[in-house]
Amino acid sequence: MEDKKLNDIIFLSFGAGMISWLAILSGLYLFVNMLLNNFLIVIDLNPLLVFWLTHFLNLVSFFLIMFFIFSWIKKGQMKINIVLKILKINIVLLVVFQLLQFFVGYFLLELLFHNYKINYDNYYAKTEPGYFLSIEALFEFSKYFILVFLVLRNHKSFKYLRKPETSI
Repeated sequence: MEDKKLNDIIFLSFGAGMISWLAILSGLYLFVNMLLNNFLIVIDLNPLLVFWLTHFLNLVSFFLIMFFIFSWIKKGQMKINIVLKILKINIVLLVVFQLLQFFVGYFLLELLFHNYKINYDNYYAKTEPGYFLSIEALFEFSKYFILVFLVLRNHKSFKYLRKPETSI
């Protein structure tokens, strides 16, 4: 019975972690890449500053959120009811963020592109060269390194998932 309970916690923790990952990325994309980035373009901030600022804020926000989550996990053992609650909250957040991304992309961005065409033309003219795509990919890829770093840094907090050693 104890092994089944441990397997349930591991399975639910993995699911909660994956859904949390998606909800965090979705929320950051909505608030930083869609809303903040477009706001900074509309107020006609320097396109290169907009590019670097939004990507840097996205990465720093990701690190801080993940650091907070790992710090919170280290404080105590996860019980099934807490993991289930985290899973449910993150499923709701993921759905809400995805719906908001759809509506922002469909309604707001169309309006902004129409009313601030010169600002967007200027932004894309400055950030269109191929190396900016490589820089974007590097920012996104570095999120994986942050996650690996935090997991390895906090690996001792996952000791409750290991089976106790038996002595002969």
